This record gives sequence, structure tokens and C-alpha cells, in this order.
Amino acid sequence: MFNVCPNCGEYAVEKIIDNSGPYTICPHCHHAHPFLMQPLFLIGGASGTGKTTVCLSLISMLKECVVLEKDILWGMVKTSPTEKYSSWSNVWLRIAKNIGQSGRPVVLCGTALPEQYACGEEANTALGYTHLRLVRPQFRGSTSPVHSILLIRTTLAS
Repeated sequence: MFNVCPNCGEYAVEKIIDNSGPYTICPHCHHAHPFLMQPLFLIGGASGTGKTTVCLSLISMLKECVVLEKDILWGMVKTSPTEKYSSWSNVWLRIAKNIGQSGRPVVLCGTALPEQYACGEEANTALGYTHLRLVRPQFRGSTSPVHSILLIRTTLAS
């Protein structure tokens, strides 16, 4: 719904974000519409690193955020490694953007690299990205006392 201009009714993903409002600027009629820039938190890592465990814990700890598991839509969006899964990432960025307009930041849990979000059509719609990558030397079921290691990388939107 936020890709449709409330002034002219045209659909456009390629809206300009004016941080002075912030506003989205319609490329068709140049109407400036108020827009909430929300942070986006990405929790990633290989299978067995603890992404699901962390996200389940965050639901009760971060009541102001919407925590989503990306795998709920896997297979419903045509995507491939040759396009770096950008169509998959764009769907999630669009969902996060729409939720963000209600004033709630989004936490996305799933396997992905930050670069897969940075190159998409919707990449400029978040205040910034905080990517939490879980790394675990052992796979599920390991008796190793080593827990997941959290690597954090933050990118602010320009």
C-alpha cells in the first residue's frame, strides 16, 4: 500500500526518500508523503547456529518490535542464487517497510547476507540495518560447550 501515491494513485517502488521529513517523493507527480523510517534488525547465520532460539527469546523481550521468521514464505517467491536472492530480500524489505509505517521496527530472522538487502529496490526504506550473524563451530546436537558467537554489523541508511 505504501508504493501507491496517495496524490496521483500511481504505483512506484522507486520512490525517493527525503530524510528532512522524512517523506517519500512520488516519481510521477513529485508529491511528498510522510514516511516513517524504522530500523531493521537482521538475524542470520547457518543452520544450527541458534537463530530460532534467539528470535523466540526476542519476541518477549522486544515488545515494540515485530519479529518474523523469513522461512514462512520460502518457496512462494521465485528467486535464485544468480540474482543473489534479491527478489526474496525485496519481499521482506517491503513487508518490513509496511509494518514500519505503523511505528514498529522489524526483526527478520533467517539465512541471508546483508549485501542481499542492500542491493534491492526497497533498500532505501529503512533507517538503518543492524545485522546480527550467529556463528557456531558445531552443528545441532553437539555436546560442545561452545555457544553461538554473535557478530554485529550496522549500516546506516544514506
